[in-house]
Amino acid sequence: MSSNDSGHIFNLNEEQRVLLREYWDALFDYFTVTVDYSKCTTEEEKAKERQKIIEGKLHKRSHMNLDNSFDEALDCESLNVNTTPSTPIGNDRLLSPNPDSPATPNSPSSPSKSPKAGKGKLDKRTSFNRFLRRKSNSNINGNESGGNSPTSSPPNHYNVPHYKGIAEIKLDNDNILQSMKEEFFFMMSCDEPDSVALRFLRARKWNVSRAVKMTTACLQWRIEWNVRALLEYGEQGIDEEVFKSGKAFIFGKDKENRPLSFVRVRNHNKNTVPLFESEKFTMFLLETGRLSIKPPVEMCSIVFDMTDFSMNNMDYPYVKFVLHALQNYYPECLGVCLIVNAPWIFNGCWKVIKPLLDPVVSSKVHFIKTEELKDYIDEDQLMKCYGGKNPYEYEYVPPSAEDIEMEKKLKGNDNEDKFKKIEEWRNINKEYEEITKEWITKYKNLDIKCRAENANNPDSLLKVEKGKNNSNSDNIENVTIENKEQLIKEAEEIEVKRKEIGERHKKTFQKLLPYLYTKTYYQRVKTFDYVSENDI
Repeated sequence: MSSNDSGHIFNLNEEQRVLLREYWDALFDYFTVTVDYSKCTTEEEKAKERQKIIEGKLHKRSHMNLDNSFDEALDCESLNVNTTPSTPIGNDRLLSPNPDSPATPNSPSSPSKSPKAGKGKLDKRTSFNRFLRRKSNSNINGNESGGNSPTSSPPNHYNVPHYKGIAEIKLDNDNILQSMKEEFFFMMSCDEPDSVALRFLRARKWNVSRAVKMTTACLQWRIEWNVRALLEYGEQGIDEEVFKSGKAFIFGKDKENRPLSFVRVRNHNKNTVPLFESEKFTMFLLETGRLSIKPPVEMCSIVFDMTDFSMNNMDYPYVKFVLHALQNYYPECLGVCLIVNAPWIFNGCWKVIKPLLDPVVSSKVHFIKTEELKDYIDEDQLMKCYGGKNPYEYEYVPPSAEDIEMEKKLKGNDNEDKFKKIEEWRNINKEYEEITKEWITKYKNLDIKCRAENANNPDSLLKVEKGKNNSNSDNIENVTIENKEQLIKEAEEIEVKRKEIGERHKKTFQKLLPYLYTKTYYQRVKTFDYVSENDI
């Protein structure tokens, strides 16, 4: 699959364009709170009614959960990385310490809040709403006197500064939907916005309501993980040994010009690295990989090197985390997955893993030998150790003291230029939202007419969406459009303006990147950068 295939931004038919506009309309509607206060007589009742509407929009269960055996509590105040598999995090969980580290005030390792001894798993009650209430009670916005909010005080034994700005997320009920909207703009800012929307639509077979549900679940998951802060802290927030292990890294491109991620399974030992560190590392690598994609390319490819694989390398909780993240929160981002030199012992593992895969993802998995890599990767992009001609060898280079000091200055709370660029980015977010709503409105009658014309076509995507999944289903009648040619002309003019604002939106965010993202190994060794001079 390539960016030229049907359903991608450069190759949309009329029906797909209709569904794209309906997706944006439904998504913006999700972020909007409309409350009927007619039955409320007091301010307290109004507040409760508003909270009820907001909580009704949120996904009740954490989408971090992979299955019942990996349910973890969002409202638990502590993390035992040695016994707990996958644990969602907010600002206070991002740099969650090793249980053996000295406890600090308000840190997740505080003894008074530790799980009971011998309890291998945390309480299974999971609710995003409970997560929000816990955050609010923990002074997420720093409004209570005394004590530090999780946002302003990461565990001090990591020696990582806290930077105010875009990494701060307001999780009280009055702000959560706006925070989710900003998370969506953050997620799409390095892409063409419609490309992100189309990924979710394709992943849900062009069903608008399911695509929006998938999107909002993704946004909640990103907030639980606090992806913004993870990228802002960068490699300092993850155990350096994980990077040194060389178990996964990004290098080169395949023949479809898709960035390549290499996973050397033999370098992962489930008994030596806490699962939580591997999860953070994976999130970091996924986000870094996203930034390595340059339009019109929309996907990455993965090479799993199974050479010298043993059962010590087989980490089922970690595998489930990775698969769940890829399929549910990074849809349509996988080009091809090459499993190289898998030994016979892996056959049993594959029988467990394959049922977890979506059929579309499963079709992209290929078992090959080393010499077959050349069928997918040109020799100049393939490392010598795999039979190619590229001399590159992965060896982690940590940031220097000068690098760290420079990052502190760029992200410092006294850096006025950073806050100016954040404000510019937020302003163009609003501008893009307004032009998109104008675009939707201008095409409204044309889209309704298109639905009416395709209502009885069994092969139409609009037929699939008819009914409860179609926001315009009640309006599909005999639609008469006056001055159709003039309306189309005006709509196309708005579309051109929207595209221009989308380009400015991307460039505005790219100028902000140095203040939000800590430079990585890849910039230090110059294998790739997030932004080229031509992008700005």
